[in-house]
Amino acid sequence: MSVNYAAGLSPYADKGKCGLPEIFDPPEELERKVWELARLVRQSSSVVFHTGAGISTASGIPDFRDKLAELHGNMFVEECAKCKTQYVRDTVVGTMGLKATGRLCTVAKARGLRACRGELRDTILDWEDSLPDRDLALADEASRSDPAGTCRWLPSAGGAAWSSSTCSPPSTTAMLTSASTATSTRS
Repeated sequence: MSVNYAAGLSPYADKGKCGLPEIFDPPEELERKVWELARLVRQSSSVVFHTGAGISTASGIPDFRDKLAELHGNMFVEECAKCKTQYVRDTVVGTMGLKATGRLCTVAKARGLRACRGELRDTILDWEDSLPDRDLALADEASRSDPAGTCRWLPSAGGAAWSSSTCSPPSTTAMLTSASTATSTRS
């Protein structure tokens, strides 16, 4: 899947290499990290995970769509350019870079007399595309909505933990990364 994703993006010098073997921590290191994560979660009134490539159903994390903001899009989702209705497909949509997919919106307009027929577009961002305002606002709101001030911002355990487009976490955060389980506070 990641190979299909990377192949669909426009040429870019820092694209990286897909299909490399996965690297696993030794069991004792994994256990230490899990205990540290559990400690951070127990100390928090809410938890926000900013995840990236590598956090998926293949990792044993269930697929869900509740309170989810997908900042870089989803290969299985198309969105109507007119009414913003999203369609979740069973197969890869087929385009990338917020391009038209060739399908039209079927949502009924007012009084149900005819369909919207807006152009459907993929939701995958290419290198230079801006983050979608709606999803960025959802991610920001989730990170800042904790009245007790104990929300934990945990960057991705897979993929790039610090993407240039999302590298400004809330003012006070606890971070757990795959490279180090040291907890730090930012101000």
